[in-house]
Amino acid sequence: MKRTLILLILLAIAALLFGRWLLDDPGYVLLIRDGLRVETSLGFLLLLLIVAALVWSLLTLVLVSLWRLAGLGRRSRWQELLARRRLRAGFFAMVAGDWARAGRLFAAAGNSSWAVPAGCAEALAAAQRGDHEQVTVILKRVAGERRGQPAADLLAARLLLEEGAIRQARARLERLVGGAERNPHRLRLLAEVLERDQDWPALVEILPALKNVMVDHKAYAGREQRAWMGLLNAVAAAPGESARRLEGLRRTWKEMPDSLQKKAVVRALYASLLVASGDGAAAFALVRKDIERNWDDRLVTVLETVDDVSPEKILQQLEQWLEVRPGNGALLMCAGRMAMKAKLWGKARSFFETAARAGNVTALAELARLHSALGDTDRALAALERRVMLLNETLPALPLPAARNSHEG
Repeated sequence: MKRTLILLILLAIAALLFGRWLLDDPGYVLLIRDGLRVETSLGFLLLLLIVAALVWSLLTLVLVSLWRLAGLGRRSRWQELLARRRLRAGFFAMVAGDWARAGRLFAAAGNSSWAVPAGCAEALAAAQRGDHEQVTVILKRVAGERRGQPAADLLAARLLLEEGAIRQARARLERLVGGAERNPHRLRLLAEVLERDQDWPALVEILPALKNVMVDHKAYAGREQRAWMGLLNAVAAAPGESARRLEGLRRTWKEMPDSLQKKAVVRALYASLLVASGDGAAAFALVRKDIERNWDDRLVTVLETVDDVSPEKILQQLEQWLEVRPGNGALLMCAGRMAMKAKLWGKARSFFETAARAGNVTALAELARLHSALGDTDRALAALERRVMLLNETLPALPLPAARNSHEG
């Protein structure tokens, strides 16, 4: 409103100055053509030109309106009205599940300015009927319409994704460039495609743009975590020298957002990958630091696989933690296995027995293996029997055959 007022004031001032200039010196215009002689002032000639321009503009608007009203344009008002009615009827037919009728109505509405939405709806109806060849034909036609290419590619990608054609859906999405490249629907579809394709580097690359278009922050956080954890696994499993993999693993960890680095499940994965890449010492240091800050059993379990730190050193740390958490199952199992590595059979048996009293079936299996190796067959069998009994408790109640007499033939 203020801009319009200022513009009107400026135009009024300009007109006033121009009028005053004409009054001071009206000028003289002489036109001669084939004996025709016209004399007038410059001001009157300018006024005629302005009036002529206004009349021409009004005539153009009137003629265009009459042209459209008479149905002489490319698409008449009657055609547009009919197309809207067909789209409406097609929508309700689709809601009712009458895909064939919906497809016919949408196809009939395609010969109008609604060609793109009608074509997309027709393709959806064809997809519901399972006519995939027809879907391809329809979407090709839609892509040929003005502004139809992005709509056709997005819909095709969604339908291909539902069919499990991941690579074809990705190809459709990746060929969208320009403004369509930042389309929220494209970004969400591409993220789903990349996750299914397990292309973690590509998924991590689009995460910043994806964050701006995802309304469900919880869903985004889950996808972000899966992407970075997948990337860590991919880097650790990459071919080549272990030193290069370890370097890539550390670099990826540094690039990871701080909010993810603080999660215990992510830190446990990173620690286990450090062990697998040959740096158990770094994994042990990371676990020890994290345990003191925020306890998590998954971090303790990582230490069972560490081989480049003496088992006695790890066992000493585990025993310190057991003083604070004496009945922790993960701690007892890890301590028992570290004692086995250190060949401290008595300690290992003690840790496993303590864990077994809490119903840990894995501890009973370790006890059976240890007793068998020590030549104590009776205790090994007893441990196995207790393990079987505990496992039986987890089985569903089912009818069983009656025990047969061993003397029966």
